Amino acid sequence: MKKLFKNIVLLLALMVSLATHANELGISATSTSIVQPSASDSVILLLEGEWIFYKSENGFCQCQSFADPNNEIKYTFQKDPNSSDTVIFKKYTNNILDHEGKSKVYQNSSFGVSGWFIDNLIGNNDPHLIVLSNSNSELAISLPIAPDAGTDHYVKSKVTPANVGNDFALVGVCEFNYEHTVQTNPSNGESCNWEVITGQAVFEFADNGDLTVFDATNSVVDANGRREIKLVYSISNSIQYTRDTLELHVVDKGCAVYIDKGNNLIDINCGIESDPLEVNIIEPNNSVPPSDKYNYVWSTNSSNLIINSPNSYSTTFEASSSGWKTISLNVYTKNFNHLIGSATYDFFVVCDDKVTKAIIGEPNFLIDVCDFSYIHSPLSKPKANEQATWTLMSGSANFEFSPNGDLTLFD
Repeated sequence: MKKLFKNIVLLLALMVSLATHANELGISATSTSIVQPSASDSVILLLEGEWIFYKSENGFCQCQSFADPNNEIKYTFQKDPNSSDTVIFKKYTNNILDHEGKSKVYQNSSFGVSGWFIDNLIGNNDPHLIVLSNSNSELAISLPIAPDAGTDHYVKSKVTPANVGNDFALVGVCEFNYEHTVQTNPSNGESCNWEVITGQAVFEFADNGDLTVFDATNSVVDANGRREIKLVYSISNSIQYTRDTLELHVVDKGCAVYIDKGNNLIDINCGIESDPLEVNIIEPNNSVPPSDKYNYVWSTNSSNLIINSPNSYSTTFEASSSGWKTISLNVYTKNFNHLIGSATYDFFVVCDDKVTKAIIGEPNFLIDVCDFSYIHSPLSKPKANEQATWTLMSGSANFEFSPNGDLTLFD
């Protein structure tokens, strides 16, 4: 009689446990049919993520044991991409993999307990009952075949919500590098990422999520002359992530661009290399950018004018004819060639169009054979835009001459 009474008590305890689990899963107390969720893939969607062990309880002894803070135990669940009813799971202790596998997620009854089951969670093929509760943020795992083993409880690891803060910025082409401070940063065990989903951008970001955009563009320009660029900020742990979007609208708001003429005047001498011209840029925040931040294009439509370094921060030029000349400067962003500003330099070139008369001085002279090499300096010298030359008219001679007309006879 005592043995019969004990069995009745155990049966009642099991029924009470079943009723509790049924209520958590949405199972009727008088029926074992599942109300919600109604499909394996719905359950898997709720399971996906990281679950941290926090306590174990035994229904028979009504005792509990809690997680050791020095030994973190966790499961990760991920939907099998090749199956709608299969989950891939991994169990870790202190981030070291203990066990992994995959199993169907299915409805069944095992030893009088009905609900959702996963097989092989601890390295055997026994079916484990899973119960989601507390708005699907807690997971209970038990083994109906061994009710005295108790129930392990896990809490879902939550990822810091990604928040970009101010989610819109109007940026001029001369206002890069654009810096953006995010509202939320990754916590320990999390990482962040940025990606472009609309347009193009060259950027980098810090470990805390703060973003620097060096240049951005979109081939499509809207009715307001803006180029829309969308970037997505995400925070993730080993399997979950959250996202937020930042919109940049790039407009043709340029810099103040000037040409520093240096020692060059309005009147320029003909045929000689000028003093250097340099770029002078003032950005909207009144800062002066480094010389290697932009691309430079010097050009001219004027005749007889050579620009020596057309793609450098600094250049010189040389003119070979008289008249008004113009040099133009365009400055572009390095990555997407946004024009940030232009400038011009107008100047007048003065050339002496009369050729210098060649005067050698004494036309006849005697040279002893022992006097070679003999040097002769003519009385007149070529101007900057002229050239001197010597030509042998008769006899034979070995000679050379310098640009200023000086002659050297070797024999």
